[in-house]
Amino acid sequence: MEPQVLLTKEMRMRIIELEYLDLPPEKYIQEIERIYIEETGERLPATIELMSSSESEALKNDPSGYDGTATHIIRYD
Repeated sequence: MEPQVLLTKEMRMRIIELEYLDLPPEKYIQEIERIYIEETGERLPATIELMSSSESEALKNDPSGYDGTATHIIRYD
């Protein structure tokens, strides 16, 4: 099983809250890295990729009104 990068529920909740700040992607990633350092005292041992629902071909013309950002944290060990 892969080790979890986001170690606590609190860390995950803080990152989820970032979605509501409507940050540009670069700032969003910086904030995730900052939160990780604050929570663990270490640099994030992973890369972060973001994908907005507006970029998804599968959600084009979707009547649900879904609007969100997928945060993919990739750890290479």
